[in-house]
Amino acid sequence: MHGSWFWTETDAPVLWSGLEKISKLCAGAVTIWLVATRFTPEVQGYFFTFFSLLALQVFVDLGVAGVVVPFASHEWAGLGLDERRRIVGDPQALSRLVSFGRMVFGWFLAAGAISAAGLGVFGYFFFSAHAESVVAWQTPWLMFCVIGGLNLCLSPVWTLLEGCNQVSAAYFARFLSSVLGSVLLWWAILSGAGLFSAAIPYAVSILAGLGLAVGRYPAFFRAFCAPPAGRRMSWSDEVWPMQWRIGLSWLSGYFINWFFTPVLFHFHGAAVAGRFGMTWTAGMAIFGIASSWLNTRAPQFGVLIAQRDFSALDHRFFRAAGMSLWAVLSGSALFAVLIYVLGAARHPLADRLLSLRPTVLMLLAIILTTVSYAQAVYLRCHKQEPAFWLSILQGIFTGLSTWVLGSRYGPTGVAAGYLAVVALLVIPAGTIVWLNKRRVWHTL
Repeated sequence: MHGSWFWTETDAPVLWSGLEKISKLCAGAVTIWLVATRFTPEVQGYFFTFFSLLALQVFVDLGVAGVVVPFASHEWAGLGLDERRRIVGDPQALSRLVSFGRMVFGWFLAAGAISAAGLGVFGYFFFSAHAESVVAWQTPWLMFCVIGGLNLCLSPVWTLLEGCNQVSAAYFARFLSSVLGSVLLWWAILSGAGLFSAAIPYAVSILAGLGLAVGRYPAFFRAFCAPPAGRRMSWSDEVWPMQWRIGLSWLSGYFINWFFTPVLFHFHGAAVAGRFGMTWTAGMAIFGIASSWLNTRAPQFGVLIAQRDFSALDHRFFRAAGMSLWAVLSGSALFAVLIYVLGAARHPLADRLLSLRPTVLMLLAIILTTVSYAQAVYLRCHKQEPAFWLSILQGIFTGLSTWVLGSRYGPTGVAAGYLAVVALLVIPAGTIVWLNKRRVWHTL
């Protein structure tokens, strides 16, 4: 791979996004070490299961976060910022953007409140049914739910800025939030805060979102405080046809990405769930770094699609997708080697992570998922979600395989089932959909 290719595809947004993901990967290694040395295996299990249950927020998000970037970016094609960061440009595009943003803010205010209350009650009964008597989880869990709900309320701050092509500032803020959140998390763990420390990264994210909205972009967000003066975006006619598909895909995504740890917690206890959760967190960090080249390009893809410049679109997409695949392959190989070395050396940390076999199965699935994710980003930037049925099938089969194989064979069964669904269903069917839609949409 030529160095010029790397630097051509690594601009400021990719740099900050990549640094955020790299910092998370490095910080995750420190966090894993601290959790392994400062928490008991049971507390480790609760720690990672907290995050898996918080992911149930997708059931109140219902795909809204997934439609913000493509819809905002299409309106942003006729807009820009002046020297005071006020939105200027086509009045009708501005009016439609404002009407859309106001609806999004209203949605997430309600979603945050519902998730805080609903998850608090659900988690209380879940952990009560499987609780280790020595683990004090009740108060940390309730605090975790409240802070997680507040963080969800501020989701539009990040997604609207990204959709309006302010990705450099947004990802820089995410990078700072990630670093500060990690440092404070370590401090809390070392100070003996136990499960209370789990909420700290979300608390820092709340402060970062407020800093963007109030400190850096007050004029930008002030535009959303008053009702639009002109044309409005119709949620039912324009947004909903894409949202419900993304919503179903994201509901399925819970079973694809987060169902594993609660199932293992239920059948095999907190310690096994903790080992899987820690290994899965590392794998998702690798995936997060790899996806940076795609996520930061999404607003540009949307603008090029609105301008019908499909040649430039494909050029940028394939180069970004190539970098993403290279990153996930490199990261997965390094992590697999680390697992092997820890096991061979009989290092104590090896007992807090999965063994090599389930880890390799998991990493192979993550590599293939990166390919599928690239295809999904490309399609969604067209404000379409044609493969939503595939996400539903993936969620159903992954959930079933996780429950059946996980209950019998533990982490190895979970990882094997996950890989089988991705390799035999998602990649073949997703590629067919991607090729067909790309051909049809670009010849209309």
